[in-house]
Amino acid sequence: MLSVLVPPGARAPRALVDQKSSVIKHSPTVKRDPRESPSPQGRVNNTSENQQFLKEVVQSVLDGQGVGWLNMKKVRRLLENEQLRVFVLSKLNRAIQSEEDARQELIRDVVRPVLMDISRLFSFYLYTLNENI
Repeated sequence: MLSVLVPPGARAPRALVDQKSSVIKHSPTVKRDPRESPSPQGRVNNTSENQQFLKEVVQSVLDGQGVGWLNMKKVRRLLENEQLRVFVLSKLNRAIQSEEDARQELIRDVVRPVLMDISRLFSFYLYTLNENI
């Protein structure tokens, strides 16, 4: 039998297998709080990546390609953040209505598929807004 030398005053490590029984003891796992935020540098990089992703989604919606079904869950999750919701709304607002159109009180014509995709983004926005209230 293998023995472990333990310095005086220190606790001996517990064995995962009890010699007397066939029961295996599992070591305790440390669970992280999901709300625990990462380092500020990681959060800044993550935020910029999220903004870039949402910017591409908005651009694809305005180009008529829509929100891909693979991206819907991620978009919905990202829109739970208030800053990213405001970001998406500002991008849509700037893209649909320019300052010149606002001065002339004109509304640009929008193709039906683009309008449907914009309404889908708004439904994601409202869904996440209701979830956060």
